Amino acid sequence: MLDIEFDKNPVWSKQKIREIAERLGLKEAQVYKWNWDRSQTVRKRFQKSLKKISNAKTTINRKVNQSAFPEVVPLEGDFSES
Repeated sequence: MLDIEFDKNPVWSKQKIREIAERLGLKEAQVYKWNWDRSQTVRKRFQKSLKKISNAKTTINRKVNQSAFPEVVPLEGDFSES
């Protein structure tokens, strides 16, 4: 029940918390705490995903830059025009 309500809308008003608590026979504080904890878990997972994406983009950019601009090796000899 809590999961279903959270999936519908993760931001709960005081009235919503009161309604859920009454339906489940829980204290409002318990329902509030469950919602808080779940919100924090979702936020942390989202931030972790963003960090993975950012790291992947950095890795890709490095590989693209390395392949687009290969290391220049100086040639030996005098190639000046005379």
